[in-house]
Amino acid sequence: KDAVLNIAYPTNLQTLDPHLTTNQSTRDVSRQIYEQLLTLNENYEVVPSLAESYDVSEDGLAYTFHLREGVKFHNGEELQADDVVASMEKWMLTSTQGKANLAGAKFVEVDPLTVELHIEKASLIVPFVLADTAPFPAIVPKESVESASESGLTEYIGTGPFKLEEWKVDQ
Repeated sequence: KDAVLNIAYPTNLQTLDPHLTTNQSTRDVSRQIYEQLLTLNENYEVVPSLAESYDVSEDGLAYTFHLREGVKFHNGEELQADDVVASMEKWMLTSTQGKANLAGAKFVEVDPLTVELHIEKASLIVPFVLADTAPFPAIVPKESVESASESGLTEYIGTGPFKLEEWKVDQ
């Protein structure tokens, strides 16, 4: 049986779209719903999260992410490369981190469980940018990206430890 956890947060969230803001309240709540390709461990080292592993090309211009098999979104659908590509393309277009650090970059689906990131100029900070916490590059279903409005996601479906049932704005 699913357990219910009711959380009262002392700040009114402006959005639950982590691509759009560095706001701490959005980050605190969103990180319970969504995950990203890479994350930081307790020693602030970059480690895989939704990616099982990743490789960097010799010239530093291509990153290959091997996705974990069998990861399910809260809606029951399995995480696939096209979800990652859609999420990351949205993040690069809308987040301050994506715009500043990955301008001109492109995510490409190689196969259903493999994604490549192609960048124009080699940079040692790329894994840290992808593992950053705000605005963090959350992975959501491709359909959620497609249904997003100009003000952000309208469906809050992730792979994180908690599924959002209800968001009571201004309460």
